[in-house]
Amino acid sequence: MGITIFIVKLLFSQKPLESILDVSKKKILVIVPHPDDEILGLGGIILQMLRLGGKVHLVYLTDGESCGSWPDREEIKNRRTALSVEVCDRLGLLETDVSRLHLPDGSLTLIGQKGFTETAQRVAQIIEILQPDEVFATHTRDYMNHDHLACAQIAYEAIRQSVAKPQLWYYWVWAWYNLWPWQLIRLNHSKIFRITIKGQLAQKSKLIGLYFNPLTPKGIPWSGQMRKPLWKAMRQPFEVIEKIDVKY
Repeated sequence: MGITIFIVKLLFSQKPLESILDVSKKKILVIVPHPDDEILGLGGIILQMLRLGGKVHLVYLTDGESCGSWPDREEIKNRRTALSVEVCDRLGLLETDVSRLHLPDGSLTLIGQKGFTETAQRVAQIIEILQPDEVFATHTRDYMNHDHLACAQIAYEAIRQSVAKPQLWYYWVWAWYNLWPWQLIRLNHSKIFRITIKGQLAQKSKLIGLYFNPLTPKGIPWSGQMRKPLWKAMRQPFEVIEKIDVKY
């Protein structure tokens, strides 16, 4: 992970969020595969958006019940949902700023699979109602986690279907783990940005703690165990996003 972080710093320009978005006038929609991904991959950017007067709406696709932290999946669902409510409270978001689709964790549908079009239509309806300027979703390079790849595809198709045409961005979570150094060199560097979150890093760390400090009776975080190399990436004073051109 250390080599990956070094190459990311070397290849991708670091910019303040304001240089990419007119934050104070922006409304963003963040599509989240599981409760915690919004903070792990985009927490610093969300905090900046809210601090600078922007508006944020979160769409949780699943409740994260299949993380394996406890035998009772319904209990995991309830716990992880409650943790996400606490995180949203800390962010200052209202109930109206959050949508939950309650789709089955671990089974989000991919392009061509039964139910994919219907899921994309549900997200497209939210886009039509909220009219966001930007939509953020987990990256296609997050493929080690099935639901993260599905989230990227659902967001892309939802925008393609919608009358509103917001800008699509992908944010990194598992992409940090999946991308090898030589693959980083081949990416489209002009579309990828390191957004500085130095001023938000301490607060982001506290929000991550809200998700991962509460433990099951087995001593495992209710949100599941994250691979150790990813923790190093999540503690960096920047987040990586990629601008995606949707083909209509």
